[in-house]
Amino acid sequence: MSTYTPFTIASFPSNPLTTTFTGPADCSGTSRNVLMVDPATSCLPSGFSTAATDFFSPGIACPLGYWSACHDTTGVASITTVTCCPHKKKKRGGVTMSCVDPATLSSPWVNLYCTWIAPASPGTTVSVTHTDNGKTRTAAEVISSAGGANAYGIRMVYQAKDLLASSTTSPAQQTGTGTGGAASQTDTSTTTSTPSPSPGLSTGASVAIAVVIPVVVLAALAGLFFWWRKRKQRIRRRGHG
Repeated sequence: MSTYTPFTIASFPSNPLTTTFTGPADCSGTSRNVLMVDPATSCLPSGFSTAATDFFSPGIACPLGYWSACHDTTGVASITTVTCCPHKKKKRGGVTMSCVDPATLSSPWVNLYCTWIAPASPGTTVSVTHTDNGKTRTAAEVISSAGGANAYGIRMVYQAKDLLASSTTSPAQQTGTGTGGAASQTDTSTTTSTPSPSPGLSTGASVAIAVVIPVVVLAALAGLFFWWRKRKQRIRRRGHG
């Protein structure tokens, strides 16, 4: 049974994640007992916490091997929450995870904000790491519906000023190709999650679109006004003629 209580946070302590974190090479597989991706803290950015109220702030870059799975602006309109979930790696069987609604989580999955449900037969082959009596072994296993895997997810928050600061003080970030990079979203809708990642936009591109589109619209309106005025002048001249 879920014990989740909705909450709204208006301010966050500084815990930045502004560059793409790359975990150790042995963080590519999947582990049991609850089938998980990246269960070890060494596979996650420094400062990571499983607490429901802890976020990277400002956070604008998903770790390598993760993608921006969902974003949310329903709490405070000026603050965007992003959840980065594991995305296609060979040892993971090409698995791409999506977000889980926190209200649906219960023990032992209460802090696992990303999930993947395996397809029906023949399923998907993934590399699974087992630890028994202090001994670790890795084996390829076929997982099929209704089996699946879970992950903590990297939860971050940012404001528009964080994107502006990043685009003016640091080199262009790697775009969000599902293998790490910018986690920014130009959308301001409520929580969304899609089954497969899109290439996404770098921070610079997101800011550029936000600025350029209004300028283009204003230019079009100005052109329309001058055309209307010239047309009106021609009609007046014909009337006097």
